[in-house]
Amino acid sequence: MWARGFRPFFALASLYGALAPLAFVAFVLGFAPAPASIPIVSWHGHEMVFGFAAAGIAGFLLTAVPNWTGLAPVVGARLATLTALWVLGRVAMWSGSLLPGPIVALADAAFTVALAVALAESLLAPEQRRNRVVLFSVAGLAGANLGFHASALGWIPLSPSAWLRAGVGAIVVLLVVIGGRITPAFTQNALLRERRQASVDARPEFSRAAMIAATIFALASLVPGADLVRGVAAAVAGVCVWIALAGWRAEHTLGEPLLWSLHLGRAWLGAGLVAVAAAAAGWIPDTASLHFLTAGAIGTTILGVMMRVTLGHTGRPLEALPGSGVALGLVSLGALLRIAAGYTGSSLWLPAALAFGAGFAFFAFRYGPFLLTPRPDGRPG
Repeated sequence: MWARGFRPFFALASLYGALAPLAFVAFVLGFAPAPASIPIVSWHGHEMVFGFAAAGIAGFLLTAVPNWTGLAPVVGARLATLTALWVLGRVAMWSGSLLPGPIVALADAAFTVALAVALAESLLAPEQRRNRVVLFSVAGLAGANLGFHASALGWIPLSPSAWLRAGVGAIVVLLVVIGGRITPAFTQNALLRERRQASVDARPEFSRAAMIAATIFALASLVPGADLVRGVAAAVAGVCVWIALAGWRAEHTLGEPLLWSLHLGRAWLGAGLVAVAAAAAGWIPDTASLHFLTAGAIGTTILGVMMRVTLGHTGRPLEALPGSGVALGLVSLGALLRIAAGYTGSSLWLPAALAFGAGFAFFAFRYGPFLLTPRPDGRPG
């Protein structure tokens, strides 16, 4: 369990992705008492961004960064400590109505700060300039989490929702950067493996432009009255994401869930950024644009990456298990239902949570055993 970061954190992300949306519906509809002193909508947003998504990101980066840098991975007692900090944060957030606010803040923020510190040891090396944007994004996520708690405690004038949006923005930058690298590369490798007469046009210049615009979008979330800047930056980033995606030959991936899921997540990302621009113009509800990015782009991408990394790093063939495509489709269905709920009200919250949660429950039950057992080839990891 402590041999690589993906093992504990993918297990936790899948379980939390399955259960946390259902818990939110139960709390907001009055089926159970709210677990925190902050508004339940803010609590839900925090737990999906700094709980669920942060676990998925940690699992990926703690596994990928050692491959990029050639340095030793975080394993053993250090990995167990990081995992314990994530669990501690969830316990604190679920016990917020019983604990002093500063204690909740300290317990919860410890994980994202510790994750940034752990990655900094590798990514601050001079030869890692290309990967430093990843560290800055994770540090931004940690800073947004600290800001959320400071706002919730009344220590700074910004609202907690501004920090939630900044946290989403930090994750968006990560998706733009990481997805811009792995999706065209994995697709090209598949085309070569299958000897297809097609090649990927990676269009890195559009991915770079999307990264710059997405960074402006994230930072503008913290500037009161900067809705126009935020909307324009999001629109530019979304269009650039789509232009780059158009060259990645998604039509050749339709039979491989491990590949088309990455393209689908990228399409959601572009749609979400354009939706943010539409919301800034007052054309669609703000909650709809937010869930394009969170439930749609982040949810789909995290599930697809978890499937691929789990198979590849436990020494199994890169062939999606039966039902994987359905699980990915359920996450997108849950996102669509949650977006529609922005127009229709709470009547769609439960089916949205059930569909989204079912996708991650599938991962927990079908892929989870691979996370808990040694590699069949006997290699470490």
